[in-house]
Amino acid sequence: MSKNIDDLFDVFEENDVENIEENIGKEYDEGDSKGGSKGKRKGRSKGSSKGRSKGRSKGSNNGSSNGSSNGSSNGSSNGSSNGSSNGSSNGSSNGSSEEGCERNEPVNGPGCEKHERAAYKINVENLISYRKREDRVKKEIKEEIYSDEQKFDGIGKNVSNKIRKVGEETEIRRNKKTAKGAKKVEEIIIENSKTINNDDILVLEEFGSDVNCIHKCVRPQSYVHNKLSDSITPARTYKFDLDTFQKKSIECLEMNESVLVSAHTSAGKTVIAEYAIALGLRDKQRVIYTSPIKALSNQKYRDLSEEFKDVGLITGDISINPEASIIVMTTEILRSMLYRGSSLTKEVKWVIFDEIHYMRDRDRGVIWEETIILLPLLVRFIFLSATIPNGIQFAEWVSSIKSQACHIVYTDYRPTPLQHYIYPTSSESVFLICDENKDFKKDNFIKAVNVIKERMNTSEEGNTNGNNNKGNSFYFKKTRKNTFDIEKIVQMCHSRNYTPLIIFAFSKKECEVNATTMHKVDLTDDSEKEIIKELYENAIQILADDDRALPQVQFILPLLLRGIGIHHGGLLPIIKEIIEIMFQESLLKVLFSTETFSMGINMPAKTVVFTSLKKYDGVEKRLITSGEYIQMAGRAGRRGLDDRGIVIIMLDTPLHWKEAEKLFVGEANRLVSQFHLGYNMILNLLRIEGITPEFMIERSFIQYQMKKNLFQKIFAKKKVEEKIKQIFQALANITIDDIQNSNEEEAHLNGEIKGQCLINVENGNQDPDINVLSNCNRNDSDIECVDNSHALSDEVKKYNTVFSLISNYYLIKCKLVELGESYRSILTAKKNITPYLSLGRLLYMVEGDQKWGWCICLEGRIINSTEDTNNVVNRGNTCSRGDNINVGGIILVVDCLVPYSQNKKRKMMTQGEEEEDDRGNEDILEHIPAVDRQKAKWKVGTFSAGCIYQLSAVVLSIDKPFDKKCDEEIERVRIKYNTMVGCLKGEKNIPVISPYQMDIKDEQFLKIVKGIKYYEDLLSKNKLVKNKNLSKYYQMYNKYVALQFEKNILESTIEKCRFIVLKKELNNMLVLLQGLNYIEVTSSATSQTETNTRVKDEIGGSAENCENDNVSTGAYSSGDREIEQPAEEKNYIVTMKGQIASAILSVDELVISELFFSNFFSKYTYDYICAFLSCFVYDESTNKEISINDPVLVEGYKQIIKTATTVANKMNDCGMKINVKDYLDKFKSAIMPIVLLWARGHSFMEILTDSQIYEGSIIRTLR
Repeated sequence: MSKNIDDLFDVFEENDVENIEENIGKEYDEGDSKGGSKGKRKGRSKGSSKGRSKGRSKGSNNGSSNGSSNGSSNGSSNGSSNGSSNGSSNGSSNGSSEEGCERNEPVNGPGCEKHERAAYKINVENLISYRKREDRVKKEIKEEIYSDEQKFDGIGKNVSNKIRKVGEETEIRRNKKTAKGAKKVEEIIIENSKTINNDDILVLEEFGSDVNCIHKCVRPQSYVHNKLSDSITPARTYKFDLDTFQKKSIECLEMNESVLVSAHTSAGKTVIAEYAIALGLRDKQRVIYTSPIKALSNQKYRDLSEEFKDVGLITGDISINPEASIIVMTTEILRSMLYRGSSLTKEVKWVIFDEIHYMRDRDRGVIWEETIILLPLLVRFIFLSATIPNGIQFAEWVSSIKSQACHIVYTDYRPTPLQHYIYPTSSESVFLICDENKDFKKDNFIKAVNVIKERMNTSEEGNTNGNNNKGNSFYFKKTRKNTFDIEKIVQMCHSRNYTPLIIFAFSKKECEVNATTMHKVDLTDDSEKEIIKELYENAIQILADDDRALPQVQFILPLLLRGIGIHHGGLLPIIKEIIEIMFQESLLKVLFSTETFSMGINMPAKTVVFTSLKKYDGVEKRLITSGEYIQMAGRAGRRGLDDRGIVIIMLDTPLHWKEAEKLFVGEANRLVSQFHLGYNMILNLLRIEGITPEFMIERSFIQYQMKKNLFQKIFAKKKVEEKIKQIFQALANITIDDIQNSNEEEAHLNGEIKGQCLINVENGNQDPDINVLSNCNRNDSDIECVDNSHALSDEVKKYNTVFSLISNYYLIKCKLVELGESYRSILTAKKNITPYLSLGRLLYMVEGDQKWGWCICLEGRIINSTEDTNNVVNRGNTCSRGDNINVGGIILVVDCLVPYSQNKKRKMMTQGEEEEDDRGNEDILEHIPAVDRQKAKWKVGTFSAGCIYQLSAVVLSIDKPFDKKCDEEIERVRIKYNTMVGCLKGEKNIPVISPYQMDIKDEQFLKIVKGIKYYEDLLSKNKLVKNKNLSKYYQMYNKYVALQFEKNILESTIEKCRFIVLKKELNNMLVLLQGLNYIEVTSSATSQTETNTRVKDEIGGSAENCENDNVSTGAYSSGDREIEQPAEEKNYIVTMKGQIASAILSVDELVISELFFSNFFSKYTYDYICAFLSCFVYDESTNKEISINDPVLVEGYKQIIKTATTVANKMNDCGMKINVKDYLDKFKSAIMPIVLLWARGHSFMEILTDSQIYEGSIIRTLR
């Protein structure tokens, strides 16, 4: 070769070390830099530098040529001579190892040991952990186990994977008669579902379904339907034709049976509620209409008062005609009546639960469950809900606890179809991304996202060139740009007659800012202005003169006159009601609202606009769910007025098309129980004779869902065990003798596996180093022999089978990967790796599960942890396992030249992993490690220092300064690298710096290296190492371990499902209540509680069924013994203190009771008492701290916090894991000064002086 290899290398001088350390270490602590580099400089000056100078004096430019001149076969052998690894590694050896051997020292003498240690090279392949492959294995296992498990609780045709037709047992096919004649009804017994009261089996009836309507019914098997009479007089008639789902629902009501109506917003569910009310009036029965929020209750009261007589309203704010035949109330009010034993609840025949899907609300959802459970058995229910996927499961629950039939009438039909558009902010166009047929337009969405990306890139360039001011000015610019875009949308909708328009935002402040900045928008004519002004002035006449001068009352009128309204919880009730009426009458063209407006209020619009798709839910800022989007978007399109509804989403940041598709056409949120225990609930239940907290828990929806989940897990466990057995037999049936005979081995392998046990096997050529599972038994510190007892039974050890060999191989690989992570954590520490990050150094890089191989180091540098650390070669590939060397918020990264190729295949996604590329599943050019490195192109990539697996002694000679963006310079380096590889006769001969030569003075590091060598020797002795089927065996065993892991999870879940849920929490809460003297306990010798017995019977009976189906039920044996043990049944008596606490609703009853019984309130006058109580009610969050100047308030608030801290600590003492800080944050003092003035009789105008709190929030707190 014409070019001398010596010209390709550059000696790594000591001053280079100093320059690199000074350059990289300047952002670290000064002391750390000194301590980290001083020792290395000293060691290298004595060893490496000396070795290098000696090597160069012999006429070669590097230590590798020096090594070859001493007789070694190639450059890789220089580790045994002058300075071993290119002179840059421990040159102090200076050839002494060979000299020692030549002097006939003992074999185990120090000279040969040095020689052996210097020549030791770790096999990197054994240290790589392929976690993404492991995730794919787990994902495929879950798909195999759960793919054919149909949703038994869904609305669709296939109801359960474990059902049997009644005819298969009784050979009877029943015919059910309806008012229209005889129809066949398919009856299906629902496995593992019984009524709580009499253990009657539940039956699912499937009626003939219409195109746009599905009708099913869940009932106890012994229940007999009421027959419809042809001569019955309808309770209410309509001038228009009813939809199919409305007709079927009304038939259910006439049969005196409960019904769940699941339909889209504005589909016409109100018709069914009105018919139920008319039915109650016809039959002289009382009807209660419940709603989740007061605003909806107020509206329903107004609407029903126009249609019916004798209508009452009961909310926390007002009570009108409480003895009426039709009473509208919030669900909390009904629950309170049930706990108090109100006579009104005993007279009710029909209870209408509007917006029942609100049951999944994290904080308030439990109220619906309590109410349904406590209502008498004779009450019939009408559940009105948005579309919910698990409606049948909900109906099963109702039927099981009430022993009555519950119909499910479901329709996905939307009378006014929707069109969904994306408007990229600061652009001039909108993109249709979902049409009336729910066809997602992926190409259009990608175009819209690309517009956003182009705008963002332009903005970033502008910020780089100009002054990048941050802070309030940035927020103002962003807000102003947002309002400018909103103004454009409003003007466009108004010009195209797309009004009325609802614009949803997720904060009160944003609503008001968006509305008040639209100065140029005027959407009403003169006649509409007159009507608005007259209506508004007449409405506020009920306010006092001073209150009419309130800022909110004054500033809202100019907006209303221009056709713009605001609706959120911070408005005065009178203002909010005026706006609702005006919007209903189409006097307002644009309404800026929070999402509360979507909760059932019947005020549809032509168009709905989203200013953002992200909201803060009290825990984090997240993308709204599909169910939340459906609820709000459903306000678009007025039935009978619009042929379609328009939904416009303002998008200012890129969103992946899969997330968008899931949002726009995805399934609605499932109805998941949010049941949790509260002290008020427990105390009230203990006061009711014959009812206990266990009674409530046993009948809760969460207990029912847990029980249904139990049997799914049992059958899943059976499938897992079958697959485990298949793999075990396939591997255990191949012996060592079969391995010697390749034909016999193939016969066994193909015969036993039958293609079922392999995952992604590519003719045995796939890398066998598949990632190991994290649940393997490991020991971080001790280097010991592998304990095969973890994987091998005594029986298997007797036979030399593939199973025993591959399990041994697998466990050793697990240990090597674990040691490799510890090895790299020390190797890539700043003080150890910094001296080697010189220009031209070859580094072996592995990023995630991608082996980039030998790369050329350009520089090491420090970046902030907030900066983008993604590899520029392949966006989105960050180093896995937390390998970033992060010290105090800064990260050490390495810029390298890497050979790459472009792959047009889609990136494989693991479960829970999001793709970074927003171009969807179209063919994308993904940069991956090159297969043919000699011919590949090279590019600059940025890696975390934690991606370094090995260091080479080779340092290519690269001219400084190196321009990373210059293709010509990159090409010259590539040629140098290929020439060097040619001289060394392949990359496998590239000299590697031995761990022993790095002068890392860490005993643990040397121990780890010794352990790696030990396990590598063990691995090499395994009889499968050279077997051509090793890859297949390894994949099979990898799946075997993953299946065992899944089995353990299932067994743990099954164990948790054996008893009633929340039992431990209940016991802890009872201990706390007893300790604080809220209850007294008496006990008597008896058997275990009836509740646990019933749970045992249910599970035991069902377990017998499972056993008949060859399902393992061993998990129940210990549980049965535990339940049957005799115990003392505790009887609880609620003390006077507990009775007072039970009457305190919606606030922290324990802290208030503790304050009350410590005579805290007796020290203060009524005005201060009101102020102190306000901190229990006020729940608005604020960024500004409000100073309290009144010393009495300060002193009292400190006492409240002290008492709350005591209560929280006692909770933790009783076994409840309470975050004390979060618990104390509930008690907000911001509103106390305002309430104090109000209690003293100050006018509302005076109260609001210097107040940052919304008027409506103050009113809500005071009420």
